[in-house]
Amino acid sequence: MSQLKNNFNNIFFCNFECLFFNNKHYIVCFTIMPLLKTTPHIFKSDILLNSQLTDIDSISLDLLEFFIKSIFELSKSKTNYFIFHNLKRFDFFYILSILSNTYKVDIIIKNDIIYSVCIIFGDKKIFFRDSFLLFPDSICFFYDSFLSKRQKFISISFFFKLNLLKNCEQDTFFLCKAFNSYMLLFYNEFKINILNSLTFSSLSLYIFINKFYNATLYSVLPLKKSAEIFIRKAYFGGSCDLFSSFLPYGFHYDANSLYPYVMKYFDMPIGNFEIVSIDADFDINTFFGFIEIEANLPKDIKIPFLSLLNKSVFFSEEVKYALTLGYNIKFKKAYKFDKGCPFVDFVDFFYLRRFFFKKKKNPLNKIFKLILNSLYGKLGMHTDFDIMQIVHKSKTLDINKILSMHNVKTFEYISEDFILAIYSKEISLEKLYFLSDKDSNNLSKNLNAKFYNTTKFNNSVHFSCSIASYARIEIYKYKLLFYKSLFYSDTDSLFLDKEIPSIFFSNTILGAMKLEEVVYDCNFFSPKNYSYYNSFSTDIRIIKGKSNI
Repeated sequence: MSQLKNNFNNIFFCNFECLFFNNKHYIVCFTIMPLLKTTPHIFKSDILLNSQLTDIDSISLDLLEFFIKSIFELSKSKTNYFIFHNLKRFDFFYILSILSNTYKVDIIIKNDIIYSVCIIFGDKKIFFRDSFLLFPDSICFFYDSFLSKRQKFISISFFFKLNLLKNCEQDTFFLCKAFNSYMLLFYNEFKINILNSLTFSSLSLYIFINKFYNATLYSVLPLKKSAEIFIRKAYFGGSCDLFSSFLPYGFHYDANSLYPYVMKYFDMPIGNFEIVSIDADFDINTFFGFIEIEANLPKDIKIPFLSLLNKSVFFSEEVKYALTLGYNIKFKKAYKFDKGCPFVDFVDFFYLRRFFFKKKKNPLNKIFKLILNSLYGKLGMHTDFDIMQIVHKSKTLDINKILSMHNVKTFEYISEDFILAIYSKEISLEKLYFLSDKDSNNLSKNLNAKFYNTTKFNNSVHFSCSIASYARIEIYKYKLLFYKSLFYSDTDSLFLDKEIPSIFFSNTILGAMKLEEVVYDCNFFSPKNYSYYNSFSTDIRIIKGKSNI
Protein backbone atom coordinates (compact mmCIF):
# COMPACT_ATOMS: atom_id res chain seq x y z
CA MET A 1 0.00 0.00 0.00
CA SER A 2 2.85 2.40 0.74
CA GLN A 3 4.24 1.80 -2.76
CA LEU A 4 0.81 2.54 -4.17
CA LYS A 5 0.65 5.85 -2.31
CA ASN A 6 4.08 6.81 -3.60
CA ASN A 7 2.94 6.13 -7.16
CA PHE A 8 -0.37 7.98 -6.89
CA ASN A 9 0.31 10.92 -4.55
CA ASN A 10 0.76 13.34 -7.46
CA ILE A 11 -2.70 12.77 -8.97
CA PHE A 12 -5.58 15.22 -8.64
CA PHE A 13 -9.10 15.46 -10.07
CA CYS A 14 -10.71 18.68 -11.23
CA ASN A 15 -14.00 20.07 -12.37
CA PHE A 16 -15.35 23.42 -13.52
CA GLU A 17 -18.94 24.57 -13.20
CA CYS A 18 -20.16 27.23 -15.59
CA LEU A 19 -22.88 29.80 -15.86
CA PHE A 20 -24.30 30.55 -19.29
CA PHE A 21 -24.88 34.28 -19.68
CA ASN A 22 -25.15 36.47 -22.80
CA ASN A 23 -24.36 33.46 -25.04
CA LYS A 24 -21.11 32.73 -23.24
CA HIS A 25 -19.96 30.30 -20.55
CA TYR A 26 -18.30 31.68 -17.42
CA ILE A 27 -16.47 29.73 -14.72
CA VAL A 28 -18.24 30.24 -11.39
CA CYS A 29 -16.49 27.57 -9.30
CA PHE A 30 -13.96 24.79 -9.51
CA THR A 31 -12.93 21.82 -7.39
CA ILE A 32 -9.61 20.04 -6.97
CA MET A 33 -9.38 16.71 -5.16
CA PRO A 34 -6.17 14.77 -4.48
CA LEU A 35 -6.54 11.08 -5.28
CA LEU A 36 -5.54 10.00 -1.76
CA LYS A 37 -7.78 12.46 0.09
CA THR A 38 -11.40 12.02 1.13
CA THR A 39 -12.82 15.45 0.34
CA PRO A 40 -12.22 17.92 -2.51
CA HIS A 41 -11.11 21.53 -2.26
CA ILE A 42 -13.82 23.80 -3.64
CA PHE A 43 -13.34 27.38 -4.82
CA LYS A 44 -16.16 29.71 -5.85
CA SER A 45 -16.28 33.17 -7.38
CA ASP A 46 -18.29 36.19 -6.35
CA ILE A 47 -20.47 35.66 -9.40
CA LEU A 48 -22.68 33.38 -7.32
CA LEU A 49 -23.30 36.23 -4.88
CA ASN A 50 -23.87 38.81 -7.59
CA SER A 51 -27.48 38.72 -8.78
CA GLN A 52 -26.83 41.44 -11.38
CA LEU A 53 -23.88 39.52 -12.86
CA THR A 54 -21.81 42.68 -13.23
CA ASP A 55 -18.09 42.39 -14.07
CA ILE A 56 -18.68 38.74 -14.86
CA ASP A 57 -15.80 38.64 -17.38
CA SER A 58 -13.12 39.85 -14.99
CA ILE A 59 -14.43 37.81 -12.06
CA SER A 60 -14.44 34.61 -14.09
CA LEU A 61 -10.94 35.35 -15.41
CA ASP A 62 -9.66 35.95 -11.88
CA LEU A 63 -11.02 32.57 -10.84
CA LEU A 64 -9.25 30.84 -13.73
CA GLU A 65 -5.95 32.49 -12.80
CA PHE A 66 -6.51 31.41 -9.22
CA PHE A 67 -7.06 27.86 -10.48
CA ILE A 68 -3.61 27.79 -12.12
CA LYS A 69 -2.03 29.25 -8.99
CA SER A 70 -3.80 26.66 -6.82
CA ILE A 71 -2.65 23.65 -8.79
CA PHE A 72 1.00 24.69 -8.48
CA GLU A 73 0.59 25.23 -4.74
CA LEU A 74 -1.01 21.80 -4.33
CA SER A 75 1.62 20.06 -6.46
CA LYS A 76 4.40 18.68 -4.31
CA SER A 77 6.09 16.48 -6.93
CA LYS A 78 8.05 17.57 -10.00
CA THR A 79 5.48 15.84 -12.22
CA ASN A 80 1.78 16.12 -11.36
CA TYR A 81 -1.44 15.02 -13.07
CA PHE A 82 -4.73 16.93 -12.98
CA ILE A 83 -7.54 14.92 -14.49
CA PHE A 84 -10.79 16.17 -15.99
CA HIS A 85 -13.50 14.11 -17.60
CA ASN A 86 -13.85 15.03 -21.28
CA LEU A 87 -11.17 17.69 -21.21
CA LYS A 88 -11.60 18.42 -24.91
CA ARG A 89 -14.99 20.08 -24.50
CA PHE A 90 -14.92 23.26 -22.40
CA ASP A 91 -12.26 22.76 -19.77
CA PHE A 92 -9.30 22.82 -22.15
CA PHE A 93 -10.32 26.14 -23.69
CA TYR A 94 -10.77 27.75 -20.28
CA ILE A 95 -7.28 26.67 -19.27
CA LEU A 96 -5.76 27.80 -22.56
CA SER A 97 -7.39 31.21 -22.33
CA ILE A 98 -5.53 32.31 -19.18
CA LEU A 99 -1.98 31.08 -19.87
CA SER A 100 0.61 33.83 -20.00
CA ASN A 101 4.33 34.22 -20.63
CA THR A 102 4.89 32.89 -17.11
CA TYR A 103 4.41 29.33 -18.34
CA LYS A 104 5.66 27.15 -21.14
CA VAL A 105 2.78 25.17 -22.65
CA ASP A 106 3.00 21.96 -24.71
CA ILE A 107 -0.16 20.33 -26.06
CA ILE A 108 -0.39 16.94 -27.75
CA ILE A 109 -3.15 16.85 -30.33
CA LYS A 110 -4.12 14.42 -33.10
CA ASN A 111 -7.16 14.50 -35.39
CA ASP A 112 -8.47 17.45 -33.37
CA ILE A 113 -8.40 15.39 -30.15
CA ILE A 114 -6.44 16.85 -27.23
CA TYR A 115 -4.47 14.09 -25.53
CA SER A 116 -2.44 16.04 -23.02
CA VAL A 117 -1.74 19.61 -21.92
CA CYS A 118 1.54 20.27 -20.11
CA ILE A 119 2.37 23.49 -18.26
CA ILE A 120 5.99 23.93 -17.19
CA PHE A 121 7.04 26.41 -14.54
CA GLY A 122 10.47 26.15 -12.94
CA ASP A 123 11.14 22.50 -12.14
CA LYS A 124 7.45 21.54 -12.02
CA LYS A 125 5.40 19.97 -14.77
CA ILE A 126 1.62 20.01 -14.65
CA PHE A 127 -0.13 17.57 -16.97
CA PHE A 128 -3.84 18.00 -17.68
CA ARG A 129 -5.27 14.67 -18.76
CA ASP A 130 -8.66 13.43 -19.92
CA SER A 131 -10.16 10.45 -18.08
CA PHE A 132 -12.44 9.84 -21.08
CA LEU A 133 -9.42 8.85 -23.24
CA LEU A 134 -8.48 6.16 -20.70
CA PHE A 135 -12.08 5.12 -20.11
CA PRO A 136 -13.83 5.73 -23.46
CA ASP A 137 -17.41 5.55 -22.28
CA SER A 138 -20.02 7.65 -20.52
CA ILE A 139 -19.46 8.95 -17.02
CA CYS A 140 -22.61 7.04 -15.98
CA PHE A 141 -21.11 3.72 -17.11
CA PHE A 142 -17.85 4.69 -15.37
CA TYR A 143 -19.71 5.24 -12.09
CA ASP A 144 -21.74 2.06 -12.59
CA SER A 145 -18.53 0.05 -13.02
CA PHE A 146 -16.45 1.38 -10.15
CA LEU A 147 -18.58 2.99 -7.45
CA SER A 148 -20.16 1.17 -4.53
CA LYS A 149 -23.96 0.83 -4.50
CA ARG A 150 -24.24 3.60 -1.90
CA GLN A 151 -21.96 5.94 -3.87
CA LYS A 152 -23.96 5.27 -7.07
CA PHE A 153 -27.20 6.17 -5.28
CA ILE A 154 -25.73 9.42 -3.97
CA SER A 155 -24.26 10.35 -7.37
CA ILE A 156 -27.64 9.84 -9.09
CA SER A 157 -29.50 11.91 -6.49
CA PHE A 158 -27.11 14.83 -6.91
CA PHE A 159 -27.25 14.61 -10.68
CA PHE A 160 -30.70 16.20 -10.64
CA LYS A 161 -29.94 19.01 -8.21
CA LEU A 162 -29.37 22.53 -9.47
CA ASN A 163 -26.89 23.59 -6.82
CA LEU A 164 -23.77 24.45 -8.83
CA LEU A 165 -21.38 24.29 -5.89
CA LYS A 166 -22.66 20.95 -4.71
CA ASN A 167 -22.71 19.53 -8.23
CA CYS A 168 -19.12 20.63 -8.79
CA GLU A 169 -18.01 19.05 -5.54
CA GLN A 170 -19.90 15.81 -6.04
CA ASP A 171 -18.82 15.37 -9.66
CA THR A 172 -15.17 15.68 -8.66
CA PHE A 173 -15.59 13.40 -5.66
CA PHE A 174 -17.21 10.59 -7.63
CA LEU A 175 -14.82 10.93 -10.56
CA CYS A 176 -11.95 10.61 -8.10
CA LYS A 177 -13.40 7.56 -6.36
CA ALA A 178 -14.32 5.78 -9.60
CA PHE A 179 -10.99 6.52 -11.25
CA ASN A 180 -9.14 5.41 -8.12
CA SER A 181 -10.88 2.00 -8.33
CA TYR A 182 -10.13 1.89 -12.04
CA MET A 183 -6.44 2.58 -11.47
CA LEU A 184 -6.29 -0.01 -8.69
CA LEU A 185 -7.74 -2.63 -11.04
CA PHE A 186 -4.79 -2.28 -13.41
CA TYR A 187 -2.25 -1.73 -10.65
CA ASN A 188 -3.25 -4.87 -8.75
CA GLU A 189 -3.57 -6.97 -11.91
CA PHE A 190 -0.53 -5.76 -13.86
CA LYS A 191 1.44 -3.46 -11.51
CA ILE A 192 1.14 -0.54 -13.91
CA ASN A 193 0.08 3.08 -13.58
CA ILE A 194 -2.45 3.73 -16.34
CA LEU A 195 -1.43 7.40 -16.51
CA ASN A 196 1.74 6.26 -18.26
CA SER A 197 -0.55 5.81 -21.28
CA LEU A 198 -2.39 8.62 -23.04
CA THR A 199 -5.26 6.54 -24.39
CA PHE A 200 -7.04 3.25 -23.85
CA SER A 201 -5.49 1.74 -26.98
CA SER A 202 -1.97 2.70 -25.85
CA LEU A 203 -2.80 1.15 -22.47
CA SER A 204 -3.72 -2.09 -24.26
CA LEU A 205 -0.39 -2.05 -26.09
CA TYR A 206 1.50 -1.28 -22.87
CA ILE A 207 -0.09 -4.30 -21.15
CA PHE A 208 0.71 -6.57 -24.09
CA ILE A 209 4.37 -5.53 -24.31
CA ASN A 210 5.06 -5.66 -20.58
CA LYS A 211 3.00 -8.67 -19.55
CA PHE A 212 2.46 -10.96 -22.55
CA TYR A 213 5.03 -10.31 -25.25
CA ASN A 214 7.80 -12.95 -25.37
CA ALA A 215 10.74 -11.30 -27.12
CA THR A 216 12.73 -14.53 -27.05
CA LEU A 217 10.17 -16.53 -29.02
CA TYR A 218 8.82 -13.76 -31.23
CA SER A 219 11.29 -11.23 -32.48
CA VAL A 220 9.71 -7.92 -33.48
CA LEU A 221 12.19 -5.60 -35.14
CA PRO A 222 11.63 -1.98 -36.17
CA LEU A 223 10.60 -1.46 -39.76
CA LYS A 224 12.64 0.73 -42.03
CA LYS A 225 10.64 3.72 -43.15
CA SER A 226 10.58 2.52 -46.75
CA ALA A 227 9.20 -0.87 -45.66
CA GLU A 228 6.60 0.76 -43.44
CA ILE A 229 5.38 2.93 -46.32
CA PHE A 230 5.16 -0.11 -48.63
CA ILE A 231 3.34 -2.33 -46.11
CA ARG A 232 0.92 0.40 -45.06
CA LYS A 233 -0.53 0.27 -48.58
CA ALA A 234 -1.94 -3.13 -47.58
CA TYR A 235 -3.61 -1.73 -44.46
CA PHE A 236 -7.35 -1.30 -44.89
CA GLY A 237 -10.40 -2.52 -43.04
CA GLY A 238 -13.11 -5.06 -43.68
CA SER A 239 -15.16 -5.20 -46.84
CA CYS A 240 -18.85 -4.28 -46.95
CA ASP A 241 -21.19 -5.77 -49.55
CA LEU A 242 -24.79 -4.76 -50.21
CA PHE A 243 -26.79 -7.39 -52.12
CA SER A 244 -30.32 -6.12 -51.65
CA SER A 245 -31.71 -2.84 -50.34
CA PHE A 246 -34.57 -4.27 -48.26
CA LEU A 247 -34.92 -7.24 -45.90
CA PRO A 248 -38.46 -7.56 -44.47
CA TYR A 249 -37.54 -10.22 -41.89
CA GLY A 250 -34.16 -11.74 -41.12
CA PHE A 251 -31.28 -12.50 -38.82
CA HIS A 252 -28.30 -10.35 -37.86
CA TYR A 253 -25.22 -12.46 -37.11
CA ASP A 254 -21.92 -11.25 -35.76
CA ALA A 255 -18.58 -13.04 -35.35
CA ASN A 256 -17.34 -13.48 -31.78
CA SER A 257 -14.28 -11.19 -31.56
CA LEU A 258 -13.15 -11.80 -35.14
CA TYR A 259 -9.89 -9.84 -34.89
CA PRO A 260 -8.78 -11.48 -31.59
CA TYR A 261 -9.71 -14.83 -33.16
CA VAL A 262 -7.26 -14.40 -36.04
CA MET A 263 -4.66 -12.92 -33.66
CA LYS A 264 -4.74 -16.18 -31.71
CA TYR A 265 -5.02 -18.83 -34.41
CA PHE A 266 -3.12 -17.48 -37.43
CA ASP A 267 0.56 -16.81 -38.11
CA MET A 268 1.73 -13.22 -37.91
CA PRO A 269 4.74 -11.62 -39.65
CA ILE A 270 7.64 -11.44 -37.17
CA GLY A 271 11.39 -10.96 -37.26
CA ASN A 272 13.29 -8.88 -39.77
CA PHE A 273 11.99 -8.48 -43.29
CA GLU A 274 13.78 -9.43 -46.49
CA ILE A 275 13.16 -8.00 -49.95
CA VAL A 276 12.58 -10.95 -52.27
CA SER A 277 13.31 -10.97 -56.00
CA ILE A 278 10.38 -11.76 -58.26
CA ASP A 279 11.92 -14.17 -60.75
CA ALA A 280 11.30 -17.61 -62.20
CA ASP A 281 12.11 -19.25 -58.86
CA PHE A 282 9.58 -17.20 -56.87
CA ASP A 283 6.92 -19.45 -55.28
CA ILE A 284 3.91 -17.70 -53.75
CA ASN A 285 2.94 -20.90 -51.89
CA THR A 286 6.09 -20.79 -49.73
CA PHE A 287 6.22 -17.00 -49.45
CA PHE A 288 4.98 -15.22 -46.31
CA GLY A 289 4.83 -11.44 -46.17
CA PHE A 290 3.56 -8.56 -48.27
CA ILE A 291 3.51 -8.41 -52.02
CA GLU A 292 2.67 -5.91 -54.74
CA ILE A 293 0.49 -7.40 -57.47
CA GLU A 294 -1.56 -6.82 -60.57
CA ALA A 295 -4.77 -8.86 -60.56
CA ASN A 296 -7.74 -9.56 -62.83
CA LEU A 297 -11.19 -10.39 -61.46
CA PRO A 298 -12.52 -13.84 -62.48
CA LYS A 299 -15.56 -13.54 -64.77
CA ASP A 300 -17.60 -16.20 -62.97
CA ILE A 301 -16.93 -15.10 -59.35
CA LYS A 302 -20.06 -14.73 -57.18
CA ILE A 303 -18.69 -12.11 -54.80
CA PRO A 304 -15.50 -10.11 -55.55
CA PHE A 305 -12.84 -10.81 -52.96
CA LEU A 306 -9.80 -8.57 -53.47
CA SER A 307 -10.36 -4.85 -53.03
CA LEU A 308 -8.46 -3.75 -56.13
CA LEU A 309 -9.64 -0.14 -56.33
CA ASN A 310 -6.54 2.01 -55.70
CA LYS A 311 -4.86 -0.94 -53.98
CA SER A 312 -1.92 -3.01 -55.21
CA VAL A 313 -0.17 -4.34 -52.07
CA PHE A 314 -1.65 -7.27 -50.13
CA PHE A 315 -0.75 -9.74 -47.40
CA SER A 316 0.47 -12.99 -48.94
CA GLU A 317 -2.25 -15.18 -47.36
CA GLU A 318 -4.94 -13.03 -48.94
CA VAL A 319 -3.24 -13.37 -52.33
CA LYS A 320 -3.02 -17.15 -51.94
CA TYR A 321 -6.73 -17.34 -51.12
CA ALA A 322 -7.53 -15.13 -54.14
CA LEU A 323 -5.69 -17.59 -56.38
CA THR A 324 -7.99 -20.40 -55.19
CA LEU A 325 -10.95 -18.27 -56.32
CA GLY A 326 -9.60 -18.01 -59.86
CA TYR A 327 -7.87 -14.62 -59.79
CA ASN A 328 -5.16 -14.11 -62.41
CA ILE A 329 -2.30 -12.46 -60.51
CA LYS A 330 1.07 -11.04 -61.55
CA PHE A 331 3.69 -10.53 -58.81
CA LYS A 332 5.83 -7.38 -58.79
CA LYS A 333 7.60 -6.70 -55.47
CA ALA A 334 7.72 -8.60 -52.16
CA TYR A 335 8.79 -8.18 -48.51
CA LYS A 336 9.27 -11.52 -46.76
CA PHE A 337 8.84 -12.15 -42.98
CA ASP A 338 9.14 -15.06 -40.57
CA LYS A 339 6.05 -16.60 -38.96
CA GLY A 340 4.87 -16.62 -35.37
CA CYS A 341 1.87 -16.24 -33.03
CA PRO A 342 2.83 -13.62 -30.42
CA PHE A 343 -0.72 -12.75 -29.30
CA VAL A 344 -2.00 -16.14 -28.06
CA ASP A 345 -1.55 -15.56 -24.31
CA PHE A 346 -2.89 -12.01 -24.53
CA VAL A 347 -6.07 -13.10 -26.31
CA ASP A 348 -6.63 -16.11 -24.05
CA PHE A 349 -6.26 -14.06 -20.87
CA PHE A 350 -8.61 -11.25 -21.78
CA TYR A 351 -11.19 -13.36 -23.60
CA LEU A 352 -11.56 -15.70 -20.62
CA ARG A 353 -11.69 -12.80 -18.17
CA ARG A 354 -14.26 -11.07 -20.32
CA PHE A 355 -16.66 -14.03 -20.22
CA PHE A 356 -16.05 -14.55 -16.50
CA PHE A 357 -17.36 -11.04 -15.86
CA LYS A 358 -20.08 -11.36 -18.50
CA LYS A 359 -21.61 -14.35 -16.71
CA LYS A 360 -21.70 -12.30 -13.51
CA LYS A 361 -23.21 -9.34 -15.43
CA ASN A 362 -20.27 -7.29 -14.25
CA PRO A 363 -19.48 -4.08 -16.21
CA LEU A 364 -15.81 -5.09 -16.24
CA ASN A 365 -16.77 -7.38 -19.13
CA LYS A 366 -16.90 -4.32 -21.36
CA ILE A 367 -13.51 -3.05 -20.18
CA PHE A 368 -11.75 -6.32 -20.92
CA LYS A 369 -13.50 -6.49 -24.28
CA LEU A 370 -12.16 -3.02 -25.11
CA ILE A 371 -8.61 -4.02 -24.12
CA LEU A 372 -8.88 -7.11 -26.30
CA ASN A 373 -10.15 -5.20 -29.33
CA SER A 374 -8.00 -2.06 -29.00
CA LEU A 375 -4.61 -3.66 -29.58
CA TYR A 376 -5.13 -4.33 -33.29
CA GLY A 377 -5.81 -0.68 -34.13
CA LYS A 378 -3.01 0.66 -31.95
CA LEU A 379 -0.42 -1.52 -33.69
CA GLY A 380 -1.33 0.06 -37.03
CA MET A 381 -1.50 3.68 -35.96
CA HIS A 382 0.89 6.33 -37.23
CA THR A 383 3.25 7.36 -34.45
CA ASP A 384 3.18 10.97 -35.57
CA PHE A 385 0.86 13.45 -33.93
CA ASP A 386 0.64 17.20 -33.59
CA ILE A 387 2.20 19.42 -30.96
CA MET A 388 0.42 22.64 -30.09
CA GLN A 389 2.67 25.25 -28.49
CA ILE A 390 2.15 28.81 -27.33
CA VAL A 391 5.46 30.59 -27.97
CA HIS A 392 6.47 34.08 -26.94
CA LYS A 393 7.69 36.08 -29.93
CA SER A 394 11.04 36.65 -28.20
CA LYS A 395 11.82 32.89 -28.25
CA THR A 396 13.50 33.05 -31.64
CA LEU A 397 15.42 29.78 -31.22
CA ASP A 398 12.22 27.84 -30.48
CA ILE A 399 10.44 29.51 -33.39
CA ASN A 400 13.28 28.79 -35.84
CA LYS A 401 13.43 25.15 -34.73
CA ILE A 402 9.71 24.67 -35.33
CA LEU A 403 9.73 26.36 -38.73
CA SER A 404 12.90 24.71 -40.03
CA MET A 405 12.39 21.12 -38.85
CA HIS A 406 8.67 20.37 -38.72
CA ASN A 407 5.63 20.42 -40.95
CA VAL A 408 3.75 23.42 -39.57
CA LYS A 409 -0.06 23.42 -39.76
CA THR A 410 -0.82 26.61 -37.84
CA PHE A 411 1.48 29.50 -37.00
CA GLU A 412 -0.26 32.73 -36.06
CA TYR A 413 -0.35 35.44 -33.43
CA ILE A 414 -3.07 34.99 -30.83
CA SER A 415 -2.08 38.20 -29.05
CA GLU A 416 0.47 40.96 -29.46
CA ASP A 417 3.23 38.88 -27.89
CA PHE A 418 2.23 35.23 -28.33
CA ILE A 419 2.20 32.83 -31.28
CA LEU A 420 0.13 29.67 -31.51
CA ALA A 421 2.08 26.95 -33.35
CA ILE A 422 0.64 23.57 -34.33
CA TYR A 423 3.15 21.27 -35.97
CA SER A 424 3.91 17.61 -36.60
CA LYS A 425 5.96 15.91 -33.89
CA GLU A 426 8.06 14.03 -36.43
CA ILE A 427 10.99 15.76 -38.07
CA SER A 428 10.21 16.66 -41.70
CA LEU A 429 12.62 14.75 -43.93
CA GLU A 430 12.10 17.28 -46.73
CA LYS A 431 13.02 20.22 -44.51
CA LEU A 432 16.25 18.57 -43.38
CA TYR A 433 17.71 19.26 -46.81
CA PHE A 434 17.47 22.98 -46.11
CA LEU A 435 19.31 22.89 -42.79
CA SER A 436 22.80 24.33 -42.63
CA ASP A 437 25.70 21.88 -42.72
CA LYS A 438 26.42 22.58 -39.06
CA ASP A 439 22.85 21.91 -37.95
CA SER A 440 22.64 18.86 -40.18
CA ASN A 441 25.82 17.36 -38.72
CA ASN A 442 24.63 17.96 -35.16
CA LEU A 443 21.39 16.13 -35.86
CA SER A 444 22.57 13.40 -38.20
CA LYS A 445 23.13 10.56 -35.75
CA ASN A 446 19.84 11.00 -33.97
CA LEU A 447 17.77 11.65 -37.06
CA ASN A 448 19.26 8.86 -39.17
CA ALA A 449 18.46 6.34 -36.48
CA LYS A 450 15.06 7.65 -35.50
CA PHE A 451 13.46 9.02 -38.64
CA TYR A 452 15.14 7.48 -41.68
CA ASN A 453 15.43 3.87 -40.63
CA THR A 454 12.98 2.92 -37.91
CA THR A 455 9.56 3.32 -36.49
CA LYS A 456 8.52 2.49 -32.94
CA PHE A 457 7.02 -0.79 -31.76
CA ASN A 458 3.53 0.68 -31.62
CA ASN A 459 3.77 1.37 -35.33
CA SER A 460 3.94 -2.34 -36.16
CA VAL A 461 1.62 -1.92 -39.09
CA HIS A 462 2.56 -5.33 -40.52
CA PHE A 463 0.60 -6.91 -37.64
CA SER A 464 -2.51 -4.83 -38.27
CA CYS A 465 -2.32 -5.53 -42.02
CA SER A 466 -2.18 -9.28 -41.53
CA ILE A 467 -4.93 -9.28 -38.87
CA ALA A 468 -7.31 -7.31 -41.11
CA SER A 469 -6.42 -9.54 -44.07
CA TYR A 470 -7.14 -12.79 -42.21
CA ALA A 471 -10.43 -11.30 -40.98
CA ARG A 472 -11.48 -10.49 -44.57
CA ILE A 473 -10.73 -14.07 -45.58
CA GLU A 474 -12.75 -15.56 -42.71
CA ILE A 475 -15.84 -13.38 -43.25
CA TYR A 476 -15.64 -14.03 -47.01
CA LYS A 477 -15.88 -17.77 -46.36
CA TYR A 478 -19.18 -17.15 -44.55
CA LYS A 479 -20.38 -15.01 -47.45
CA LEU A 480 -19.82 -17.89 -49.87
CA LEU A 481 -21.51 -20.40 -47.57
CA PHE A 482 -24.68 -18.32 -47.17
CA TYR A 483 -24.60 -16.48 -50.48
CA LYS A 484 -28.20 -17.28 -51.46
CA SER A 485 -29.54 -15.93 -48.14
CA LEU A 486 -27.21 -12.93 -47.85
CA PHE A 487 -28.60 -9.39 -48.04
CA TYR A 488 -25.76 -7.38 -46.46
CA SER A 489 -22.32 -8.05 -44.99
CA ASP A 490 -19.93 -5.90 -43.00
CA THR A 491 -16.48 -6.31 -41.45
CA ASP A 492 -17.59 -9.09 -39.09
CA SER A 493 -21.35 -9.39 -39.56
CA LEU A 494 -24.03 -10.80 -41.88
CA PHE A 495 -27.72 -10.04 -42.48
CA LEU A 496 -29.52 -13.16 -43.75
CA ASP A 497 -33.12 -14.11 -44.44
CA LYS A 498 -32.54 -17.60 -42.99
CA GLU A 499 -30.96 -18.96 -39.82
CA ILE A 500 -27.51 -20.48 -40.15
CA PRO A 501 -26.87 -24.16 -39.26
CA SER A 502 -26.04 -24.77 -35.59
CA ILE A 503 -22.55 -26.05 -36.48
CA PHE A 504 -21.49 -22.46 -37.22
CA PHE A 505 -23.26 -20.95 -34.22
CA SER A 506 -21.92 -20.30 -30.71
CA ASN A 507 -22.25 -17.48 -28.19
CA THR A 508 -18.91 -18.26 -26.57
CA ILE A 509 -16.48 -19.84 -29.06
CA LEU A 510 -13.94 -17.33 -30.36
CA GLY A 511 -14.53 -16.60 -34.04
CA ALA A 512 -17.88 -18.42 -34.30
CA MET A 513 -21.06 -16.67 -35.41
CA LYS A 514 -23.59 -15.53 -32.81
CA LEU A 515 -27.11 -14.22 -33.35
CA GLU A 516 -27.17 -10.53 -32.48
CA GLU A 517 -30.92 -10.14 -33.00
CA VAL A 518 -33.89 -10.90 -35.21
CA VAL A 519 -34.52 -7.90 -37.46
CA TYR A 520 -37.51 -6.41 -39.26
CA ASP A 521 -37.89 -3.95 -42.12
CA CYS A 522 -34.17 -3.56 -42.79
CA ASN A 523 -33.26 -0.80 -45.21
CA PHE A 524 -29.70 -0.90 -46.55
CA PHE A 525 -28.80 2.47 -48.07
CA SER A 526 -25.04 2.08 -48.61
CA PRO A 527 -22.08 0.40 -46.87
CA LYS A 528 -22.30 1.06 -43.12
CA ASN A 529 -25.53 3.03 -43.53
CA TYR A 530 -28.69 1.08 -42.71
CA SER A 531 -31.69 0.89 -40.39
CA TYR A 532 -33.98 -1.79 -38.96
CA TYR A 533 -36.37 -2.67 -36.13
CA ASN A 534 -35.46 -5.30 -33.56
CA SER A 535 -37.75 -7.68 -31.63
CA PHE A 536 -38.58 -4.90 -29.15
CA SER A 537 -39.71 -2.60 -32.00
CA THR A 538 -36.73 -0.36 -31.36
CA ASP A 539 -35.72 1.68 -34.38
CA ILE A 540 -31.98 1.07 -34.91
CA ARG A 541 -30.07 3.32 -37.30
CA ILE A 542 -26.45 2.78 -38.22
CA ILE A 543 -24.66 5.70 -39.84
CA LYS A 544 -20.98 5.51 -40.75
CA GLY A 545 -18.85 7.62 -38.40
CA LYS A 546 -21.68 8.12 -35.88
CA SER A 547 -22.80 6.32 -32.75
CA ASN A 548 -25.84 4.12 -33.13
CA ILE A 549 -29.00 6.21 -33.01
